[in-house]
Amino acid sequence: MNSAFKSAITMCLFLTGTWVCFTQNITNKGTDFWVGYGHHQSMETSNNQDMILYFSAEQAANVVVTINNTSYVRNYFVPANGVLASETIPKAGAIDARLYSLQCTFVPPGFPCGGEGFFNSHAIHITSDVPIVVYAHIYDGANSGATMLMPVESWGYYYQTLNSKQNYAANCFSWAYVIAQHDNTVVEITPSQTTRRGAPANVPITITLNRGQVYQTMAGPEAGSIKPEFTGTKIRSIANAAGDCFPIAVFAGSSRTLGTPVACGAASGGDNDNQQCFPYQVWGKRYLTAPTSNSTTASTPMWNTFKIAVKDPITVVKRNGTVLTGMTNNTYEFITNTADLIEADKPVMVAQFIHSGTACQGGPGVGDPEMIYISPIEQGIKRIGFYRNNRTGITVNYLTLIIPTAGLSSLLIDGSSTFTHTYTHPNLPGYSVVVRRWPAAQAQATASSDSSFTAITYGLGSVESYGYNAGTYLNNLNAISHIHNIPDPSVSQHSHTCSKTPVELSVLMAYQPTRLDWLLSQLGTSITPNADIIDNAPVPSGTVVVNGITYYKYTLPGSYIFNSSDTFEIPINGYHPNIENCYNRENLKVSVIVKPKPVAEYSFTHTGCTLDPVNFTSPANTSNGFFVRDYNWTFPVPPTTATGPSVIRTLPPGIHNVKLDIVTQEGCAGDTTRQITIYDKPPGDFEATPAALCSGNQITFTDTSSAAIAVNTWYWDFGNGVTQTVTTGPSVTYTYPLPGSYRVKHVARSSASCVSDTVFRDIVVYAKPTVSFTNDANGCLTPAGTVNFTGSAAAADGQAITSMPGTSMIRMPMRVTRILQSCKTLRIIFNREHIV
Repeated sequence: MNSAFKSAITMCLFLTGTWVCFTQNITNKGTDFWVGYGHHQSMETSNNQDMILYFSAEQAANVVVTINNTSYVRNYFVPANGVLASETIPKAGAIDARLYSLQCTFVPPGFPCGGEGFFNSHAIHITSDVPIVVYAHIYDGANSGATMLMPVESWGYYYQTLNSKQNYAANCFSWAYVIAQHDNTVVEITPSQTTRRGAPANVPITITLNRGQVYQTMAGPEAGSIKPEFTGTKIRSIANAAGDCFPIAVFAGSSRTLGTPVACGAASGGDNDNQQCFPYQVWGKRYLTAPTSNSTTASTPMWNTFKIAVKDPITVVKRNGTVLTGMTNNTYEFITNTADLIEADKPVMVAQFIHSGTACQGGPGVGDPEMIYISPIEQGIKRIGFYRNNRTGITVNYLTLIIPTAGLSSLLIDGSSTFTHTYTHPNLPGYSVVVRRWPAAQAQATASSDSSFTAITYGLGSVESYGYNAGTYLNNLNAISHIHNIPDPSVSQHSHTCSKTPVELSVLMAYQPTRLDWLLSQLGTSITPNADIIDNAPVPSGTVVVNGITYYKYTLPGSYIFNSSDTFEIPINGYHPNIENCYNRENLKVSVIVKPKPVAEYSFTHTGCTLDPVNFTSPANTSNGFFVRDYNWTFPVPPTTATGPSVIRTLPPGIHNVKLDIVTQEGCAGDTTRQITIYDKPPGDFEATPAALCSGNQITFTDTSSAAIAVNTWYWDFGNGVTQTVTTGPSVTYTYPLPGSYRVKHVARSSASCVSDTVFRDIVVYAKPTVSFTNDANGCLTPAGTVNFTGSAAAADGQAITSMPGTSMIRMPMRVTRILQSCKTLRIIFNREHIV
């Protein structure tokens, strides 16, 4: 994996004709978390409340829990695909993690009391050797609230709280707290209400925290059961004396509340709640909501309140296309039992509230108030692991999930594609709502799909409930990756690139930065070139509209090549006066998916002969999963090019490097070069044995050429109108029936077109001589008699007769004198010179 940065999974959506990729390296799964033991009603009375942590792991995990500035250390092992609950967090004695101090009635005015103020030895720190999901649960019998925790890499600089309506008892408050992870962190808190210790509303409070310190503040007053809610409280990290500022974590909740009044009806019970707030940089502009389900019937919707936090009061927020009005403390609010679409022209944060009471729950059933922070569509995720719980008194668990309808076919919940209830989202075509119901249990649960989804999980019991976000990405949505593979000019953007493919790098910005720093050097040798680019006056190269939102496109000049496959995060610093930190700068990371270079493959068939064509063929799909769109061939001798998946070429003799360049449908480039050896045609040569012969005798012709390529056919023309084609070998025999001079022609063939030049030899075939003789014997001779023989020999072709093999030369005529003992027949044989 990429050594410079943690590998990422990038979500790419094809929206309004444009590929949009979001950096997906930060989720609620992590290795480093902080949380506080937020204020609970029982802290003011019996101290019967307990706090517990739940760890959910897909890999075997070693988890360590400590309490800041104390000796408290606990080690836990979580098995793969398992869950584990911690021991209860200390709440008394020398180690007391509660964010609680003496009641204000016992403390002089102006001093911390009742849980408002600094806490130095109270922050709970959770670390793991592998990424895990962590939840925190504070409960007292049927009075509980839980939250999903967010890892430190997701923390930000600016927060606004969304809280429940506060209505229960005098010792219950609407609250918020902040945790620092770095020494000398300066925090500005602007409470939306007068605080419990008397700090005025809308007047900033500046505090300094060191690592692991907590500051908790509450909405007053001290007396009365109905109190203001702390919704709209702003908490931000600002510059310290050295000019530095550091990310922080913020939580919001209630000691206990009925969550009323609400239009759906009266409450039947109260609960504490406590949720970790989303930092501003992960807020979104589009949210899909779905109501929670009645405890007995998944298809029966509850009535839920939704609250929408805006940072800028002029933000336009729409619910199902209708502009919302009636903003209070930078918050809009409505109650509904339908699935809705929330849209805004600037980032917003949304919380969903469950109510108790039969009327609000859609009929008979169980449950209690709860608060859940929900994710925007842009932070949708493809896989989650979450914790189902039965503590305390919970009888039923739910998962409510919103997903593109096309993703239903791949959706699995706990490995099953069977769901309790599914329906089409009524306010955004192409989306569906999925509900899964279980009997309550302490168990790990999972959901996965090839499409990104948002989800909440909750549990219901008699006057009891819990609920939290089931899993989400937590990415800075101010920057979106935008890449273009240069080999593909047909489109302007691609969802990914490939190693060794020249690519154009751009970023889509939600604002127009005053400066952009492309910190390419941090990728090291993974990218070429890798020099940082500092643009002190960035000018957009255009705009891209995504879901009705305009993003400004900033493009680096030239092209870049990633040298290996991975998912790389390109660090970018964006500057703007409205960025909420002391540098007016945010550290952005945009992901680029780099797949392995497509494998350019081809095969060829040929005889090896220069006279035969070579058939080159490349498949439509590469062995590593790409579909090829363009084929470009390069032949060196003579230098030529060709296109298409199949090419036929003849090549001169020699060793040639034939190159194929391909471009895939995704614009990725691949190439390969293969050697092919081409041989000359057979040279053609032969010999005849014997060199001379008489008619009627055999002669053997043998191909003596040394061909580099296999010869499989031999053609012979014997010069007398007789031809012979053989495939059994390079030699043939032939008997000439007549004397004469013959021109023998020959070719050797490797294929139909790979034929040698015609070679020839002149062969002389001699006529056999005719012989005769006479003698003067007349009948039988006496023993003393003699005979005179007179012989003659002649060849039809005029050859001279010179000798008889095995005898001395005899001239004609000759006389033989011999005494014959009796009458016998004498036979004389004449041979012409060279005649066998």
